[in-house]
Amino acid sequence: MECSPFFRIGLLVLAAMIATPIVSAATVQISGPTVISSPGTYVLTQDIATGQSPAISIRCSNVVLDGNGHTIDGVDAGGSFGILVNNGNAPLTGVTVKNVRLTDWYYGLYYKYVNGGRIETVRAESNPGAGICLAYANDNVLTGCTATGNQHGVLLSFDSSRNRIESCTLSSNDDAGLWLASTCRDPNQYDRITYDSTANQVTGNTATGNGRMGLYVDFSAGNVLSSNTVSGNGGYQIFLDYSSSNRIESNTVTGGTEQGVYLYDADSCTISGNTVSGAADYGLYISSTTGLTISGNTLTHNGVGGIALNGEATIPADGNRVVSNTIRDNGQHGIFICRSSGNTITNTLFSNPVNALYGGSCGPSTWSTQAQAGTSIVGGPTLGGNFWGTPSGTGFSETAADANHDGICDRPFAINSGNSDPLPLARASGTGTVTPTPTATPTSTTTSTVSPTPTATSTFSSTPSPTVTVTATPPVAQAPFPAAHNLPCTVEAEQFDAGGDGVAYHDYESANLGTNTALRPGAGVDIDTEAGITNVGYTRDGEYLKYTVDAASAGSFSLALRAANPDPAAKVVKVYLDGASAGQVSVGPTGSWATYQDFPASAPLAFPAGRHVVTIAFEGVGRINLDRLVFSAAAPTVTTPAPAPTTIAPTIQTTPPPVVLPTITPTATPTVKPELQNTTLPALPGAASPPRDADGNGRYEDVNGNGRTDFGDVTLLFNNLNTVGSTYPAQTFDFNGNTRVDYGDVTVLYGQL
Repeated sequence: MECSPFFRIGLLVLAAMIATPIVSAATVQISGPTVISSPGTYVLTQDIATGQSPAISIRCSNVVLDGNGHTIDGVDAGGSFGILVNNGNAPLTGVTVKNVRLTDWYYGLYYKYVNGGRIETVRAESNPGAGICLAYANDNVLTGCTATGNQHGVLLSFDSSRNRIESCTLSSNDDAGLWLASTCRDPNQYDRITYDSTANQVTGNTATGNGRMGLYVDFSAGNVLSSNTVSGNGGYQIFLDYSSSNRIESNTVTGGTEQGVYLYDADSCTISGNTVSGAADYGLYISSTTGLTISGNTLTHNGVGGIALNGEATIPADGNRVVSNTIRDNGQHGIFICRSSGNTITNTLFSNPVNALYGGSCGPSTWSTQAQAGTSIVGGPTLGGNFWGTPSGTGFSETAADANHDGICDRPFAINSGNSDPLPLARASGTGTVTPTPTATPTSTTTSTVSPTPTATSTFSSTPSPTVTVTATPPVAQAPFPAAHNLPCTVEAEQFDAGGDGVAYHDYESANLGTNTALRPGAGVDIDTEAGITNVGYTRDGEYLKYTVDAASAGSFSLALRAANPDPAAKVVKVYLDGASAGQVSVGPTGSWATYQDFPASAPLAFPAGRHVVTIAFEGVGRINLDRLVFSAAAPTVTTPAPAPTTIAPTIQTTPPPVVLPTITPTATPTVKPELQNTTLPALPGAASPPRDADGNGRYEDVNGNGRTDFGDVTLLFNNLNTVGSTYPAQTFDFNGNTRVDYGDVTVLYGQL
């Protein structure tokens, strides 16, 4: 029978309706404590304040809970949940929680046995356990969330893998911004530790101001921590504890009272492309860890040193690879090696008061590859060993000869009796340098015949007007950058003139060794951006910067430099106007690299009408961070016209005299204070009894006072490091004998179980 087209279409529509389950698209509005047991979209219509836990329970898959910006507030009850997503041990999928604020629960939001879900723009505050917690949860995305004022901001534990935490703010939590952990650490059987939280990605987050750690990875493998900003956390900024094969990449790490990045027994990790500065101790501290690749990092301005490779008596720190890093301007030394052997350290720029310090029992390490063509860390044409500089510009690589200009010093550098760098890098001479220099520079107007034999680097033609063929790059005209600066004005330090090295500035290295390489591409000036301030850093004796300014009419202008000087003595910076000496600026101590003050010049500068060049010259000084130049109107100090400018230029010492470096003797271990003998001490927070010293050695291994040394003592000490460090005598819990209480004491106590 022939059917009409409309009838056939109707049959198709009916068949489609029969084959497809009908799911209501209606949005369910909720206004109080709710149990969600059916798929759908649920929207909170008002704030909820309740002691009922959980306030909202989600027990099925394919649910979207939109908090609509409202708050779910609890009463700080132990073990309580603001939102609990869990259906016993039956996995849930496709659950999204978003746009909600959770306060005063033990756990603000808890995902348990949830896979493939999302947590978006959740704000978790003041929760005594954790703001957001995932347990036995895989393949979830946590994005755009804020966790602040909790015990832990975000906690991943109990076999939680392949989750992604991105673009979140983790701040001011009592312990850690992020804690990524495994199922368990059995207190009785060490070998039953389970490493099962793996392959998580932590990227693009901000972790700041947390009590003890920014990002903490504990007994977890195969994770990636990348492009995070981690700063100002109480102890460690990034801490990997018994966690192998992780990647720490392209993070910006600043501040802290301990180390910037700390690894303990965390083998085979990759640490690359990070910037670590301002840590009170070391930028990167490697303890009892082997097989690391540490490459492309910048470690500067840390209180003690750049990198430590420190092993224990039974767990060395061997076989690590340290390549193509910049380690400079740290407080004491560049790299410290102790109970560590067989490392490879190459193509790294060192410029610290002491660059390599050895302690304890160490075997040799490899300090150079075979010489091969390639751009070195300081811009030279050959790869080999390392660059050995000092902040004063008198290091081995800065003074040793490089007669053939291949970028390698002509003699090896002895580090200690068992270690040397056979191919130390030489200071790059800069693009366009021609050696030897012809005695006369021919020009297009020369008419006399040139008869001397050509040198190896210059080729003269036989024509009456000789030409010189060199490899130098054509000069760039000096000009203000990025545009004219009209007096009075403020000129940022990084706005030095265009024109290149020798024209607009002089810097000893041809590459920008700072953290901001995108601002002035191709320039060798070292530009840093830290804590929102862009500055010119790593300044050294003999370097200078030029700034072109315009005066609409003749007048006097005061100059002030906004700068940071971390050292205790004032440093005098010279000022030149159109090549003539025009005074100086005394940059006093500011206390740190990141603390800036304004320092006035010794006298106003008298500018005739027109365009002028102001030169800031670091003659005999260095280690200054320069933020900006401020020119302000000032009454002229003299009424007579200024004398015609002379052509006096800042002196540049191109070949410093050789300096014999002293032998480095490792600092002796400080004498431990007299031990306490069974003194009665108050109980630690969380313990029922005072700590006990059972063997009378003055160290209280029984931290919780239960009559024995067990895993509870380790946990209690770990949780109270800040308290015991400020409240109890240091030697009480100083199990590793370094005269302070720190994480090393926790690990020693753990090893005694």
